[in-house]
Amino acid sequence: MAPMVLDEVDDSLRVTIQNLYELIIQSNDHHGPTTQNAQANSIRSLARNLAHLSNLAAQHSDAANPSSKSSIPAIPPEIIQYVEEGRNPDIYTREFVEVVQKHNQLLKGRADAMTRFQYVLAREMKGAMPELEGSVRQIVEATGGKLD
Repeated sequence: MAPMVLDEVDDSLRVTIQNLYELIIQSNDHHGPTTQNAQANSIRSLARNLAHLSNLAAQHSDAANPSSKSSIPAIPPEIIQYVEEGRNPDIYTREFVEVVQKHNQLLKGRADAMTRFQYVLAREMKGAMPELEGSVRQIVEATGGKLD
């Protein structure tokens, strides 16, 4: 982001925070219709400031990557659910990593079993049909194996 854009975002955030602070004070110190009018004005101002921030974000994402709609990364719904339930999203990440590791171990085991099966099958085919030894060796080597 360019410094000018950062300054504009910074100013807009400051004004938005000030609006929120004013709303908190007005809610705490409520004095009837005059306070309601002030709250309505503060809410309108807050909405304008949030819209301005949204426009700045949209302009920045369009300038940074014209082909994408938003440069904000998508958050998986599971993480949002964890946070809404008051849980730590790091727990989700840890559990996800554990599941991926288990899945990788399973796939590695399958790949190792297929490799061992390939060697056993090649050895047995070579023993049963010696005339196919050259073809068997060629197939095993083409698939990344090595026949003894």
